[in-house]
Amino acid sequence: MRLSKPNGFLKKMDSKTFNNCFSILQTQYGTISKDEIKNYYQLLKNIQNDIFEAGVKHILQNYTYTSFPKIADIYKACGLDAETKAKVAIAKLREVAPKKNSGNNITFGDPILHQVAMQFDRWENMVFWSSDQWNYNMAKMIDLYIALTKLNSKGEPYISGYYEKQKMSYKTNQISLPWSLFPRVEGKKNLMIRKD
Repeated sequence: MRLSKPNGFLKKMDSKTFNNCFSILQTQYGTISKDEIKNYYQLLKNIQNDIFEAGVKHILQNYTYTSFPKIADIYKACGLDAETKAKVAIAKLREVAPKKNSGNNITFGDPILHQVAMQFDRWENMVFWSSDQWNYNMAKMIDLYIALTKLNSKGEPYISGYYEKQKMSYKTNQISLPWSLFPRVEGKKNLMIRKD
């Protein structure tokens, strides 16, 4: 049986919506640099258009500070509950998986996402999943993410790759989510952290 995708699933925010909303925010709260705008877009682009627009509207009606809203303020205003957060996280996992070396570790700064990924398959297999495999597993992964969030699970610090399991030299790639918290990584001398 093939599971269908939830409504709006994997539908990223388009740049036109982002630019229109950010233009309004800059009119209200002052301008920020182009580099800052790029950073905001990178961390917010997985939010759906309608959710982002509603969040910006909420900020305009309720935000009382005179400084430009922080990413966390925008994220909170978008009302990303556990289900939406799960969709964003799993969508990012799906987007990143085929682009990464299966031997290296990876961290999204989200222990729950790491635990979900490791319970479904080994990283070295997941990077080779077909579109059908992703479509079949994504709804289940979202449900597990929500359940683990509600259970306050501690999760895993990263998703381990093949090289670590074989006690070989490896890297840990960091991929940012809007809520990412990257812990200090300790371990082998040859461990390298690379931000993508």
